[in-house]
Amino acid sequence: ISGENLNALWGRFLKKKKDFASRDELAKAYFFLVEAEARRLLARLPLRAYWEKKEDIGSSGVIGLLQALDHFTPPKEKRNDPGRAFEAYARYRIRGQMVDELRNLDFARRNLRKQARAIQEAERKLEARLGRAPREEETAKALGVPLSELYDWIAEINMLNLLSLDAEISEVGNGGSWADILADSKAEN
Repeated sequence: ISGENLNALWGRFLKKKKDFASRDELAKAYFFLVEAEARRLLARLPLRAYWEKKEDIGSSGVIGLLQALDHFTPPKEKRNDPGRAFEAYARYRIRGQMVDELRNLDFARRNLRKQARAIQEAERKLEARLGRAPREEETAKALGVPLSELYDWIAEINMLNLLSLDAEISEVGNGGSWADILADSKAEN
């Protein structure tokens, strides 16, 4: 959409926020913001999560864009050309909606991953300084937490390492899954 057409569209939409045709046209015109924010966010995720969450993140970005359109009020000085102001506002809303979606998909409490990174960093620094793998007491001291709390953190972090029984086993080489090789103790055969 050209600049003049976009400004006219904004004018129609801002006069009557219930004009869903104008809203849809504006959403189409600014959809590139959803794509850009999704690429930026997904680039920071592991490759597996990228493919699994790509559509969920994109969908939540569209919701953020629509919410931005519904709640946007241009500043008085930008009333005739609200495009730039809207872009900044929409990016913020889109990114926030995408991050909220990622948080909802993650069953771990929010600071647990932060604790896992802190443990890894402390162990890495201790190993570099000591020339060997640090003992748990040394890691707890470096983190400034009691040993029992470190054990609690590690127990919670270990629960994050879930594995699907349908996941393919790379060592098997024949495309088998974990479910194929686990013994069923209740099976008669």
